[in-house]
Amino acid sequence: MRLGRLAAIRLGLYLLWTAQPVDTTFFTLLFFQNKYRTTEKISLTSLSREDGPDLPNDLMFHCTINLNDKALLLIGGIQKHHSLASFLIFPLLITKEVWLYDFESQAWTLTGAELALGRSGFLCGKIHDSSPDMDKSVTYLVAAGGCVSPDSLGRCSQDEYPDPYTETTELMELNPNYNLDSHWSPGPDLPQKVYGGSTTSSVTTLDGKNLIAVGGRLYGGHFENAIFRMRCWRRLCKWTTMQQRMQQAKYAVLAII
Repeated sequence: MRLGRLAAIRLGLYLLWTAQPVDTTFFTLLFFQNKYRTTEKISLTSLSREDGPDLPNDLMFHCTINLNDKALLLIGGIQKHHSLASFLIFPLLITKEVWLYDFESQAWTLTGAELALGRSGFLCGKIHDSSPDMDKSVTYLVAAGGCVSPDSLGRCSQDEYPDPYTETTELMELNPNYNLDSHWSPGPDLPQKVYGGSTTSSVTTLDGKNLIAVGGRLYGGHFENAIFRMRCWRRLCKWTTMQQRMQQAKYAVLAII
């Protein structure tokens, strides 16, 4: 069933389920457009469309995490240089920035929780430690893979850099109030170096204890058909390659549970 149309054609859009805190029955999809600041919201109850909040910068190949029912995170990506002089020489740069959007105030805030490594086209998500004997519930933010050496036009080109992809992972442990007062620390490496372009797809299982990474592009330009899973047990997180594989390798794939 077609719900409606976007106001603009968008390449590599990001979509995120959210619940507005002022009305928990009003659900929206946020569409994050690459390379520009505009977003759009579509109500699944009234099927209406409206302009959403502008992004803090012109961004592409970034990643978003629904932090809780009050806020979301906008992480990394490629953005334009702020100064005109720098923009003319090197127009685009990779960023480590992490922004928080508050649904109630409808405002973006630049957090101090920068990534250790600037990334674009990476996967991100949120995962709970699955050990039942933990003294308290432990939740991690995850940022993994992607491109770390884009060219001046934001492309992850192997012609300009011999190995621009990474298999590294960063983790941030959230406190019970979900305040970003911690820092990113090294996590387990992905089984392979994976770059997802604009939509490397990562989904969290319904119990929140598994982070699933689907598809992407490998070093050499080949597409990936493997499915990777992260699971944390007693503060030890690990990526594994699942036995199941996609029948066809896919790049810029969208996966939904």
